[in-house]
Amino acid sequence: MLFSVADGKAEIARALLRAGAVPTGDLLRAACIFGHGMVVRELIRAGAVPTAAMLQSACASQRGRPAAVVRVLLDAGVPVLFDAMFYAIHGGNAKIVSAMLQAGAVFPDIMLTLACTKG
Repeated sequence: MLFSVADGKAEIARALLRAGAVPTGDLLRAACIFGHGMVVRELIRAGAVPTAAMLQSACASQRGRPAAVVRVLLDAGVPVLFDAMFYAIHGGNAKIVSAMLQAGAVFPDIMLTLACTKG
């Protein structure tokens, strides 16, 4: 299961989950870090519970497609905490910042200063 998660093979992950693989938090966190939104979606559908720490990991990641992972986590109701906002802005990923704003996140004024220093 771990290899399908790390490689972003959502169809294989789906088949393994149907065959009884357990959707653990560790697998979900790995999918978040590797930037595989479709795998994240499959694991959540199968019962894995997303957390704010996983959102932070996705925001800090430069692998795969982190913005897709962030959207899946936000759709699942994960709250946007300060650390996730910091990593999104510090990483310079406008798609992630936009997804957070669309989900209702309110960025503190200090974040505007950080965004201006990042360009």
